[in-house]
Amino acid sequence: MLTGDLAGDGCPSWLRWGDGVLEVVLEPGAEPRRYELGEPGDVPVLGDWDCDGRPTPGLYRPPTGEVFLFDGWADPDAPLRSRPAQPTGVQGGAPRVVRTDGCDRVEVTGPDPLPWTSGQRGRGRPCRMLDQVMSADDIDLRRALDEARADLLAAERSRERWLRLQAEQSATFAATLLGLLERGVTVALRTTSGAEHVGRLTALAGDVCALRTVTGRQVWVRLDAVAAVRADRDLPSPPADDDRVVGEDVGLAEILARLADDRPRTAVAVLGGGPALVGELRAVGEDVITLLEGDRRATCYVRLSSVTEVSLLESG
Repeated sequence: MLTGDLAGDGCPSWLRWGDGVLEVVLEPGAEPRRYELGEPGDVPVLGDWDCDGRPTPGLYRPPTGEVFLFDGWADPDAPLRSRPAQPTGVQGGAPRVVRTDGCDRVEVTGPDPLPWTSGQRGRGRPCRMLDQVMSADDIDLRRALDEARADLLAAERSRERWLRLQAEQSATFAATLLGLLERGVTVALRTTSGAEHVGRLTALAGDVCALRTVTGRQVWVRLDAVAAVRADRDLPSPPADDDRVVGEDVGLAEILARLADDRPRTAVAVLGGGPALVGELRAVGEDVITLLEGDRRATCYVRLSSVTEVSLLESG
């Protein structure tokens, strides 16, 4: 965890580093900004390298002993390259930021008691601080602190993985659908009969979900008939860790009863597959649906418990 006055308002911003990504939170509750930096194993630092009062990132690469300094922050469409790599000659060392004459520099300490430091005022010139010799006790203390920090970071990553695993194990399918609905992402919903509908979820009730397809058709699918739902893109935070309880006040029967007042033309799919039953929705009873099929207006009675999905044909 790093801190720095990135906004220039005297208030610290929080930065978290992990797996080559630097997350920056300018203020509490704000959406974090993410920057990809360096390679796995790099150690981040933050400082005002060019003395303009604004801290920018830097990296120390332990295997090679190189230091990389950035003069700004990248924009989404404008990646930012670092200054040329500065070889320190100190491999497996510990970097820290020191401030002199209003500018920040990177100092790297290794087994050699003479630390390496970057040039003053952002010139990036490697030099030795011959007048600052560290004792063996200082080196041992710093090494112990660095090891403690590494242990804390490893423990934090392990705890985050454990919390995510616990959340995923407590997820429910209905609550996962609710998360997808709230995100407004396009999904491909596959039913147990093999049908697939592509669109956005628009509603979720006790035993049924509604989906508006890409052609504009409204489809109601019983939750028991939903086999799988595939999102159209990789979600930054998968919703399959949702354990919220979905309300059960309204079900498929109540929804169809309300639709029957308008006599809509519908396609009703039932258990066992086969062609959908197409006709005008006339009435919905306690456990039966009445349809008028085809031009002959033949009356068809459908057991409500066998219905897996209902499409409103005039809606798209």
